[in-house]
Amino acid sequence: MSLRHALLALLEAEPMSGYSLAKFFDQSVAYVWHAPHSQIYPELRRMSRPG
Repeated sequence: MSLRHALLALLEAEPMSGYSLAKFFDQSVAYVWHAPHSQIYPELRRMSRPG
């Protein structure tokens, strides 16, 4: 699963900020998948672009 798909799944469940998404990753799946702010914010920017 890509980071994009993980973010989309979380955002489908409830709206969250980038900070909330990073915090969720740190508190729930960090032992399996580490997604730092430096990966989350650029991916959110790419996802928000038109098309």
